[in-house]
Amino acid sequence: YERDPDLFVDRSGETSLGYIAIREQSYGSYKPRDIALPAGWDDLAAKEKEFQRAERMRLLYVAATRAKSILVAGVRNGKNGRAGAWAALAGSAKTLFAVDGGQSSLPLSHAGSRFEDAKAEIEQRHETARAASYSVLPITKIAHANHVELVRAEEGLGKGTSWGRVLHRLFEAMLRNEKLDVARFAENLLKDEERDAVELAEVMRVVEAVQVSDLWRRAKSADERYVEVPFALTVPRHDVGLDGEGDTLLHGTIDLVFREKDHWFVVDYKSDSTKGRIDWLVNYYKPQVEHYARFWERLTKIATTPGLFFVDGVIERWV
Repeated sequence: YERDPDLFVDRSGETSLGYIAIREQSYGSYKPRDIALPAGWDDLAAKEKEFQRAERMRLLYVAATRAKSILVAGVRNGKNGRAGAWAALAGSAKTLFAVDGGQSSLPLSHAGSRFEDAKAEIEQRHETARAASYSVLPITKIAHANHVELVRAEEGLGKGTSWGRVLHRLFEAMLRNEKLDVARFAENLLKDEERDAVELAEVMRVVEAVQVSDLWRRAKSADERYVEVPFALTVPRHDVGLDGEGDTLLHGTIDLVFREKDHWFVVDYKSDSTKGRIDWLVNYYKPQVEHYARFWERLTKIATTPGLFFVDGVIERWV
C-alpha cells in the first residue's frame, strides 16, 4: 500500500515550516496508530502525497530517458494489476517478456562466453598497442653507439659541453643577424651557461679566428644559407645500420648548411680539443655528419657534401 506521509514541509513563505505526525512504530502491513497530528494534517498530508507522486514520476522519467536504444523495465503482477517501480511504463511496452516462459521468453545469452571473448579482444588490442610501430632515435646515438669511444670523445671536450653550447649559439646568432653586438651577446651567453665572465676574452679570440676562416667566408657569401636546422625523417632501420625490420624516425639538428650554385654543404661545429687527435676526431664524428648530408640530399634532391669544423685550431675537414 502507499504509505501515509509522516512529515510535510511548507516552503511557500519566506520561512520554511515543518509539520510532523507522531505515530507508533509500524510492523509489516500494519497501519500504525496516530498519537499526535498537527492541526489541518489531512490537507497537509494530501499535499505531501501529491508531491511524492510527482517526485516518483520525475525520477522515473530521468531513469527511463537514460536508455540509448532499448529500455527493459521489470514489473510484477499483483492482485490489482502490474506493480513495481517501473509499472507506469508497462502500458507502453512494445514486448512483454516472462521469466517463466509466459507471453514471450526472455532472450538471454550465456554471459560467461561473452565475457571471455571481450577479455580476449581487449588483450589483443593491448598486444597490438605494445608493439612498436617505429622507433625515434637521434642521429648522435646511431653514429656514436660505442660507449668506449663516447667516453674518449668526452675526455677531449676540455671546457665542457656548456662551452660548446656558447659557441654554437653565438655562431648561429652571428649568421642570422649582421648587426649583432657579438661581445654583448657572448657575455650574455656565458651568464646563461653560468660560466666565468673572464672567458669573454677567449670567446672573442675564437670569434675573430673563425671570422677570417675560409669556411666562414664561403657561408657568408653563399647563394642560400640556413643555421640550426631541425629535421626528422622516417627511414628503414637497415639504412642507418640498425638491426630488425621496420622504420625509425631519425631526427637531429644541422649546425650550418649552405648552397653554392647546384651543390649543398652540410657543416657540424665541434669544440673538442684537437691537439694530437684530429684524425681520431674526424673518424669519430664522420658517421654523424654523413647521416646529415645523406638525408639533406634526400630532402633537397641536390648533391650534398658533409664537413666538420673544429673551432679549436679553426680546422675544416670535408668527409
